[in-house]
Amino acid sequence: MKAKKNNPIFKSKRSAWVNERYIADSEFDLRAEEIKRNGYTVLEDRMNAENVAYVRDKIDEIYDRQIADFGGEEALIEIGEHGLARNLLEYDDYFLDIITQEDVLALIRFFLGEYFSLFQFNGNLNISELPATSTPWHRDITFRDFTSSRPISMTAIWVIDEFNEENDGITILPGSQKHELFPSFEFAEKHQQKLFAKEGSVIILDGMFFHRSGFNNSGGRRRTCQGMYALPFMGQQISIPKTLQDKHRDDPFLRQFLGYNSIQQPSVFDWRKEKLENKRKKLRGIMLEEGDGESVNI
Repeated sequence: MKAKKNNPIFKSKRSAWVNERYIADSEFDLRAEEIKRNGYTVLEDRMNAENVAYVRDKIDEIYDRQIADFGGEEALIEIGEHGLARNLLEYDDYFLDIITQEDVLALIRFFLGEYFSLFQFNGNLNISELPATSTPWHRDITFRDFTSSRPISMTAIWVIDEFNEENDGITILPGSQKHELFPSFEFAEKHQQKLFAKEGSVIILDGMFFHRSGFNNSGGRRRTCQGMYALPFMGQQISIPKTLQDKHRDDPFLRQFLGYNSIQQPSVFDWRKEKLENKRKKLRGIMLEEGDGESVNI
C-alpha cells in the first residue's frame, strides 16, 4: 500500500488556520510586534565600547556628586534613593545623544505618537549586596492597577554593565502589560523569565510591563541608564526644563521633548504668557464662524 502524500500546506512550519495575521515587513515591525505582545524588546549594539566606558564613569561621578550634595549615602538610603543618579541631562549634554537615539525614538513614536516628552532620565547603579527599591515587582508607572488601549508611557534601558548570571540582570513577566492586576506570586514565579543582555544594548518596555531588578551578588555595580517617555499629561517629577535653565529651548523638537511645552506654571497669567511666547498651534485662519461651518480669517 502506498503511503499517502503529505499535503503541501503542512510542509512549512509557517502555516496557520487563520483568516488574518500580523505581517512584519521589516525588523522594525518585528520589534513593534514584540512590544505589543510580550511587552518588551531588546536592541543590541546601540553603544560602542568607548561610549559605554564614558557613560559608566560619568554615572559614578554624578552619583558621587549627588551623595556629597545630599550629605552622604546614608541619607539617600533613608529615603530609598541609594544607587540612583537622577536627572543625568543636568550634568552632561552627552546623555542627550543617548536619550534621542533615532532607532529608539522611532519605536517610541510608533506607540506614543508624535507628541510625547521625557518624563525622567536617570542612572541606576544597582550596588552589590545593597537592596534596591527596584527589586520588588513593579511597573514604571508604579501603583497603577489599570491598562490602556494604547501605551501612555514607554521605558528605554541602556545596558552599561552586561546583565549576566552573576549580577542577575532583571526579571520580567511577559505579557503583563495587558492585565490590570499583578498576578498571584505563584503565577509570577511560574511564568517569570530572566533577561540578560550585552553591554551597549537597549531594552524597550511598555510602561505598564511588570519587571524587577535582579539581586546583584557580583561584588560590583550593575549600571544602566533608564529613560521614561510619556504623554505630556504625565507631569515630570523633576522639572527638566528648570534644571536645564532654558538650554535647548530654541530647538522645536527638544522644546517639546524636554518638557518646555508642558511645564507647570505658577499662575493663570504665566500659563497664558508662556502660550503666547511659545505658540504650538496656529489658530488664526482656522477658526469657524458659528452657524455656517465655514472657515473665517481673523
